[in-house]
Parts: sequence; structure tokens; C-alpha cells
Amino acid sequence: MEEDYRLNRFWVLRLNNSLRKGALLSCILRIIRPSLESREYWAEEDSSPYTLAEAFVMRWLPMKLIGNFYLNFNKPPRPKRIFTNRDEAAEWLKTFL
Repeated sequence: MEEDYRLNRFWVLRLNNSLRKGALLSCILRIIRPSLESREYWAEEDSSPYTLAEAFVMRWLPMKLIGNFYLNFNKPPRPKRIFTNRDEAAEWLKTFL
């Protein structure tokens, strides 16, 4: 079942009580296939107004392929990068804080 991307945005905004921009680390633990609508939504400038940068930790090759396709084709406005190691992702995100 695909994630509800608009609900995801709601929780990012809800958890960010200060409304300051921050970094977002997402660990993708299962294989998902985001819809075209979802990919287009997250590539919009206003889809996540309180996010400076996003790092995705993906260990499955199919997810990394989908993620790289998204980054290269949809060209999201905020810095986004795919990692296989959570610590490396966190270090990269710290450069935006």
C-alpha cells in the first residue's frame, strides 16, 4: 500500500512546533512504488516548506533505482540524496543546519 504523502506532510508540519526549517531523514524499510501524482507533489516547491534538505536511506536496489529516477527526472527544488547508511545520511544533513 502506498504512503499517504499528504498525511506525511501534515506530520512533518505538526512535529516541527517551531516552524523553523530543518532536515528530514527518511529510512525506507520496504519496497514501495510511489505514484506519478506523489512524485510530482514532492517535487513542488511548496510541498514541504519547512524542509531544508532530505536524505533517504534505502538498502534495496529497486528502491534506489526508483529514488534515483525521481531525483533525476522530477528534479525536486530542495537538496535530496539517497544513502545506504543512516550515519552518512545524518552527516550530510548536518551540513544544512
